[in-house]
Amino acid sequence: MNRIYGKRRADMHVLAESIVARKGLDEVRQWHGCTYIIGGSLMKSDTEKPATKRLGPASLLILVLAVLPCQGALVDESEESKKTLLDQPAEFHTGTRSGRVIDAVTGEPIEGAVVVFKWDVAIWFIEPGTMEGTTYEATTDKNGRYFIPDQTVKRNTEAFAGLKAEEVLIYKVGYIWYKVYEDRVEPFMTVLPNLKQRYRQQDNLVKLEPWIEELSHLEHIAWLSGPLFAPGPGPLLKGALAEENALAEPERRLLESAKSEIEEATRELGEYRNAFAKGELAKEDYTEILKEYVSSPHMEIVREAGWELKNIDDRATIPYLIKHLRKNIYRADFDTVLSLLESHTGRKDLKDTVVIPERQKLAAEIDQWWQRVKDRSRPEWFGDLLLNGSNTQVKSEAVFAIWTASDDTVLPYLKEFLEREDEDVVLQESILGVVSKMRAKSLIPQVKKKLLSPDVYVRRQAALALAKLGDSCSVSVMIESLKSKRRNSRSVANATLKELTGLDFSQGKSLRVLSPQDEAGVVERWMKWWQENKAKMREIDMGDFSTILDKEEDAIAKRYAAMAAAEAENPDAPVIDDPQKSPKAVFAAYKQAALAGDVDKALSYFAPICRIEHEERLRRLLSLPGYGKGLGDIYFDKRLVGTYEYNMPFEADNAFLASRFVFVTDGNGNWIISQM
Repeated sequence: MNRIYGKRRADMHVLAESIVARKGLDEVRQWHGCTYIIGGSLMKSDTEKPATKRLGPASLLILVLAVLPCQGALVDESEESKKTLLDQPAEFHTGTRSGRVIDAVTGEPIEGAVVVFKWDVAIWFIEPGTMEGTTYEATTDKNGRYFIPDQTVKRNTEAFAGLKAEEVLIYKVGYIWYKVYEDRVEPFMTVLPNLKQRYRQQDNLVKLEPWIEELSHLEHIAWLSGPLFAPGPGPLLKGALAEENALAEPERRLLESAKSEIEEATRELGEYRNAFAKGELAKEDYTEILKEYVSSPHMEIVREAGWELKNIDDRATIPYLIKHLRKNIYRADFDTVLSLLESHTGRKDLKDTVVIPERQKLAAEIDQWWQRVKDRSRPEWFGDLLLNGSNTQVKSEAVFAIWTASDDTVLPYLKEFLEREDEDVVLQESILGVVSKMRAKSLIPQVKKKLLSPDVYVRRQAALALAKLGDSCSVSVMIESLKSKRRNSRSVANATLKELTGLDFSQGKSLRVLSPQDEAGVVERWMKWWQENKAKMREIDMGDFSTILDKEEDAIAKRYAAMAAAEAENPDAPVIDDPQKSPKAVFAAYKQAALAGDVDKALSYFAPICRIEHEERLRRLLSLPGYGKGLGDIYFDKRLVGTYEYNMPFEADNAFLASRFVFVTDGNGNWIISQM
């Protein structure tokens, strides 16, 4: 049962009714895997269909669980305690912060930089929200050091609350500002190559980059007076901004003077559009007019004219957008142009960055790509990316586009890709799936080569693809794979053979769950069957297949190494001052509890308001043989607002998969699991 501090459901029912009466609520929903209340419907997640339901006693119980804070709350039996639970002021202490600010080029300390720390209060009741907390300003000393004393935040929330991660701003005129949001450094722009900064609460090292004239003062200060520091900059920051505000004035005047030009161009475009729609303007003439407008320096005009031009000629706008991309490398409009290019080209891999060297590289890559493919078919655009993409992410997006199009013009690209030996194995699996979908028999020789891959999952996908293409030679390879030293590989081979032949000697079970004796019996039956039937089937020249099997461990190790490398390079990965209090440490403790079969201990690592959802599932999982042993390591994948997502890779019979674990922090800064 979920750990609730209280003795009787009746008391929780009364508390829930009081909440409903005061707030006019009658239904509940789920947010980040945790139930919360909102008028509308009872849902288990944002992705599931709503099932409208009025609150009965059971739903009221869920409602009470919903409003308990993640760090645990005391539900007492007295009416006074229930009132206190809702009405008492929340008090939080931020703790101290410290750091040093230096010049990113010279390494010299920067004196007089304004340091702003802001803490807001996250509240949970009807739905998650934010209340203004407190802001503290300071300046760096002659050694570039700053110290922020502990702050006390008190709020009457009538809800359950916790401090959000601090927002940090460090600013000095003549430098590019430094910002921290959700524990992540988010610079305005990064000019220096390889300048990677990670935020730490104590002894934080901040490298401010000197200002360069290519940047925009107006864009630089726009964020500083934005809503994140509402109701406005404090006195220290406001004073520091005065000089740069003056420097931004010429840009403001230019922006103001351009308004009438943009309005006039928009009016003219509307007239040309109407004339073309009525047949009063020839397509060729309209195209040339639009090309002039898409060359405008104003993004509003470029966007409108570009969409019109795309409707007439889906290629015509692209070279103009590439020119705009190069012109706006130091401007916020770079992201706008990138979004337009994504829409016009279909490239989903175009992700903005504020790192100037990376922007320059991206703009050059897009230009070079376009010069190669501008005269080819649209599916070939992605065939080229598959072969020449700068990283795995680019190629993965290309695979998806190729899969969707399923156009024969990409077959030469698939052939060249399959002939390569060093491509990412996940991409190899995906392309083999594309070949299977397209029934591309011309690629059978290339697919057969993948049957001899040391990666068992590539072998499996190649075997299934060949079966779809009408070639039975892959059965012999899967039979030989049953001789692997790795039980996981033998289990994959068994599952694949079942799909290829329609036979099942393991009675619907994976070899992973069989005893060694039963597994040996299944393998023996496959070998006997093969001796009786191999004359009817085609075989492939495998040479000494044992040498391939000997490389299997290294092949699987490469998959794990790739995940570790991606984690290490991920700029969003959290920096944890105390490794013993990291998400990975929490997961390791959860794994130990799972190995010991201690359900209550395992549940203690979950957000309290989420435990009731996971308890039944965990008890089922922990009752499975080998569940604890099957838990591996987790690798950071991405962060969303207030959450950190990790993947735990594992081998299954049909694929190399990963389970997701989502972590949040409780009100005391401890990591807890909110989803799995």
